[in-house]
Amino acid sequence: MLQELNRQTQRLRTSRRSGFTLLELFIVIAIIGILIGMLLPAQSRSRSLSRRSMCQNNMRQLALASLNHESSHMSFPTAMGSMEGLENSSQRLSGWVTLLPLMEQGELWETVSNPSTFEGVDFLAGPSPLDDTYLPWQTNIEMFQCPSANETPGPFGRTNYAFCVGDMARNIHGSSQVRGAFSCRTKTRITDFSDGTSNSIGIAEIGTSSDRAVIAQYAINQSSSVLDDPSECFKLVENSQGIQRKLRSDLALGTPGRGGSWADGAAGSGIVNTVLPPNSPSCSGGDPQAGNGIYSAGSNHAGVIHVALMDGSTHTIDDKIDAGDPTQSVLNDQQMSAGSVASPYGVWGALGSINGGEVHSALSVYDW
Repeated sequence: MLQELNRQTQRLRTSRRSGFTLLELFIVIAIIGILIGMLLPAQSRSRSLSRRSMCQNNMRQLALASLNHESSHMSFPTAMGSMEGLENSSQRLSGWVTLLPLMEQGELWETVSNPSTFEGVDFLAGPSPLDDTYLPWQTNIEMFQCPSANETPGPFGRTNYAFCVGDMARNIHGSSQVRGAFSCRTKTRITDFSDGTSNSIGIAEIGTSSDRAVIAQYAINQSSSVLDDPSECFKLVENSQGIQRKLRSDLALGTPGRGGSWADGAAGSGIVNTVLPPNSPSCSGGDPQAGNGIYSAGSNHAGVIHVALMDGSTHTIDDKIDAGDPTQSVLNDQQMSAGSVASPYGVWGALGSINGGEVHSALSVYDW
């Protein structure tokens, strides 16, 4: 009997030694929770960096396509105008349409550059980008879309990248003066870049969203006084922070919003000017899609945007970059025609202009 009791006692002691106490279990769970808490932010940062890298690569490919076009045709495409070689096409098409064959979109280019029929409707080559019944304009092209941007369902294929017209905000769609790397209806050439291609922004990010996000929308029907004092645009923003900032609910907005159609070359959809700093609001008067005004760069990357310079390189720009005095009136055609005129909008404005003469005085003091 005594031996049996000893054997049972021994088994009980062995069982106690091999099992977990409740305290030990809680400690293990706590350690696992801490490790998960440490890993999740790191994983989130890793995903964010990966998306940003993909976004920059898209911009690099678009910049190289632009440079290849200049090499082949002795000029960059217009930010807005007719298709290359098809003067009867819409005069409102984005330069992205012209660049399609240089972006591995040859099949889409062949469709757009020839008459076609969709659902029983006949279309001429290069029809209006505002026609949402034309199927090619509904195409979403991966190279135009930043992985960090919000999905925005709409009638057209969207874009998160826009052509930079420098600090031009007056007569955007019809000026004969060239201020930025790209211009509406006027072609630029490498020889126009007196500030150097490595000091000139060609392509900048824009946000896309279906809500009233500052980075993705622009207010319309604004007074022309915003051209005399661009800082008035800041008054149109609700009291909110970061990329969650929204335009006031009482404002009329342009359609289909910033980047809402890659085929549309008008300012609202596909143009950036370097007047207000990145992630600032955009506002215009007149035409709800092609009005003069302030069209700011923006992105879903917290506090920064990406730009592509006209040498094909890409860079990250902090939205706190020196942007001069936002109360200064934007330049007019007469001022721009006078030769090298420094931008009133600091380093940001200087990066946008291709012939302002600021390259030594402004850019050298900002390590970007």
